[in-house]
Amino acid sequence: MDYDIIIWDFNGTMLNDVQLCYQILNTMLQNHHLPTITLQEYKDVFNFPVKDYYQKVGFDVSNYHELSLEFMDLYQKASLSCHLYPYLKTILKRIHKKKILQVCLSASQIDNLKMQLQHFKIDSYFDFVLGLDNIHAKSKIQIGTNWLQSQGYENKKILCIGDSLHDLEVAKALNADCILVSYGHFSKHRLLHHPCLVVDHLKELKDYLNL
Repeated sequence: MDYDIIIWDFNGTMLNDVQLCYQILNTMLQNHHLPTITLQEYKDVFNFPVKDYYQKVGFDVSNYHELSLEFMDLYQKASLSCHLYPYLKTILKRIHKKKILQVCLSASQIDNLKMQLQHFKIDSYFDFVLGLDNIHAKSKIQIGTNWLQSQGYENKKILCIGDSLHDLEVAKALNADCILVSYGHFSKHRLLHHPCLVVDHLKELKDYLNL
C-alpha cells in the first residue's frame, strides 16, 4: 500500500445505516401522504445533493430545510444503535499503525459526525474529520478541495473510499484513486458503470490494501 492519505466516507461505508435511512424515508413519505418505495428503489434513487433525490421521490423541496430537520429528528439518536461494518476497526487500526493519514469526509453536519465517531470509538483513528456546517447534505467536493489546499497535500498519493458516485466525484476532484463499496446507499449496478474498483465486503478492501 503506497498511499499517503486515505479519505473515508462515513454513512453506508463505515456505518451500516442503510436500513435506518430507508425506513426514515418511508416514514417521511407517509407523513407527507406520498407513496412509499422499496429498498431497491431507494438504492436506485438515492443521490447527492439529497435535495435532488428528495424531489425525485415526490417531496416538495421548496421546504427542504424543514425536510432536513424532520430527517435529523428521526435519524441522529437512532443512528447510535446502528453498527459498524465487519472488519472496519481492524482496517482502521492497521492503517493507523502504518502512520498513513486518515480523514473522515462526510456530507453530515460536523458536530453530529464527530459525536457518531466518538460514540463508535473510532474517532482516534482519524487525523482530520471534515463535515458540513449545516444539515442539508449537499456536497463534499468543496470541503475536500479546500482542506487539501490548506494542508498543502496536492502532491500526496490519496485513496478515497466510499459508497456513492459522489465519492467518485470527490476522488476525481482531489486527483485521488477511488474504491467504492457495494453494500451502502447506492445499488451495485449504478457503481459498476464507472471506472473504479467496487468491492462487496470490507474484507476485500483489507486484502486489496495488504493489511
